[in-house]
Amino acid sequence: MPQPHLAIATCAQPALYSQEPDDALLQAALHQEGINTDLVPWDDPTYDWSRPDLVLLRSTWDYPTRPAAFLEWVEGVSQVTTLCNPAELVRWNLQKTYLLDLHLRGVPTIPTVWLPAQSPVSLTSLMHAHNWSQVVIKPVIGTSSREAHVVSAQTVETGQRHLSRLLEREAVMVQPFLPAFYAAGERALIFINGVFTHAMRKRFTLMEGLDQAGQQSIPVSEEEQAFAREVLSRLPRVPLYARVDLVRDHRHTLVLNELEIIEPVLYLSHAHEALGRLTEEVSRRTRQAQQRQVTQTEPLHQHVRQGQRMQEAPPLVVDGVGGSSVSLLSRR
Repeated sequence: MPQPHLAIATCAQPALYSQEPDDALLQAALHQEGINTDLVPWDDPTYDWSRPDLVLLRSTWDYPTRPAAFLEWVEGVSQVTTLCNPAELVRWNLQKTYLLDLHLRGVPTIPTVWLPAQSPVSLTSLMHAHNWSQVVIKPVIGTSSREAHVVSAQTVETGQRHLSRLLEREAVMVQPFLPAFYAAGERALIFINGVFTHAMRKRFTLMEGLDQAGQQSIPVSEEEQAFAREVLSRLPRVPLYARVDLVRDHRHTLVLNELEIIEPVLYLSHAHEALGRLTEEVSRRTRQAQQRQVTQTEPLHQHVRQGQRMQEAPPLVVDGVGGSSVSLLSRR
């Protein structure tokens, strides 16, 4: 049997990708496990995505500028090979309206006003209506701090111009800006195959791209771990990797800021145990995917003769929520 083959999906923009150390670390670790690994921009038109046994989504950070093309690529790849995380989760997690979905399932989140594209909105009126003295404006589809803007009463005119410009082309979300972002910071809890591995304190920044040097590895409380596990328990399946970003609100209550299961930074350079766990799990899944492909090419009568049964995965139940997002969550 040939060497197992993995493709790690990245992005082609040097300004973004040059700041990512994790992919090279993972590639080197997988090489030690005997996994042939390619690092390939997701939109590379010359790459045959049916060749690898498994495709691992990692630093595909430029997709917010072309979300439709990215989703088309995700669907295409999932038709010809195994994709992690799977297409169902990617579709759901692509728009931040998944936060509304989670909120409706009982997960505490930051209060949010959702604004469709082309909405005529007065930012001053919105802030007054909700008694918010400071807000953050973000696109509904975005990575890192793309187009995020913090607005106070003193900067509302600038904020209005930014909001109007965004709404001309895309949907936008407006949230109160929590003091904890500056003070205690955001807690990013990383899970590999459902197991908590490590946590980082994320400093607040509005810079596009990454700044791993500004992050700190931190211990987290049992309360924070339990909160993150409860968030993940709402998913229909355990993701290979996930990052649960938590912060405390004005009442010092834990709330979910983001759940990232497409292309989160996992800070593997800060946690060798997590790197080892991810390497082991990716290696195992790649070998399993390779074996499935070999098995599927064998004649059906061979399976019957050997007493084996060919089974398909059960269908995933999908229903709409609020007309704006796709719900994949357990109704608990």
